[in-house]
Amino acid sequence: ERFGLVVRTPSEGDRRAILLAPSQKGRRLVQKYEELKTARLIPVLSGFGEEELEQFASMLERVAVALLRQEETPRGFCMRCAAYIETGCPVGHVRGACPYDFVRHPVAETE
Repeated sequence: ERFGLVVRTPSEGDRRAILLAPSQKGRRLVQKYEELKTARLIPVLSGFGEEELEQFASMLERVAVALLRQEETPRGFCMRCAAYIETGCPVGHVRGACPYDFVRHPVAETE
């Protein structure tokens, strides 16, 4: 909040609760990150064929799931979708729920 990346909004349903949401500056930061990531990855990945990329993605997914099986905490950074919240995510399957499910169904922060 002090960096201006999120904004607090009082909950209409519960006066004790404060809802957090990304600010315009926060959304721009994420958009810029996505643009930079794409600009760096496209030249690297363009040298691979579609089948190679599918195999690579599958192997990375298997590694991420294996790492998650070793971790005891059910919440944390999703190494597969990085909070893009994909339906049918194997990370959510292994952990019993997506670690970012709260983004889909926000829980109000209470004071």
